[in-house]
Amino acid sequence: MALNAFNLLKDFTEDDALYLESKATAAEVKACAEAIAQQLKLTLPSEYAELLKHSNGLQMNNAYLWGTLDLLERNQELAMASKGWLILGDQGSLDLYAYSPQDHLYAVLDFTGDVVEEYVTLEKLIQAMMEAQELG
Repeated sequence: MALNAFNLLKDFTEDDALYLESKATAAEVKACAEAIAQQLKLTLPSEYAELLKHSNGLQMNNAYLWGTLDLLERNQELAMASKGWLILGDQGSLDLYAYSPQDHLYAVLDFTGDVVEEYVTLEKLIQAMMEAQELG
């Protein structure tokens, strides 16, 4: 499924205000997933892990999905793990892009942690991000 999410992105260029990072290695993704499991007691979703192997983070205008180097640190700063959310990225200081391992749902959260929208797949979350950023 992550390949579908990546396919949404690969046709865009920097001219479209979409910036893809270089690929993460399988070892980097594994280390990130293990650190999240050990320190946050949360699970990195497999489709996000696959996306990281295609682009280790990305930016759409002012919306970000974080790479392996930022996921753990940013989640520790935000302290949303205690609420069951793994934060995958943000839109400036307005919204957070998150995943609930318990519910197997992706979501947009507002700055207070309240759910604004829910999505059943990473692809649907990325589509919503692209629409909000007026891409595609």
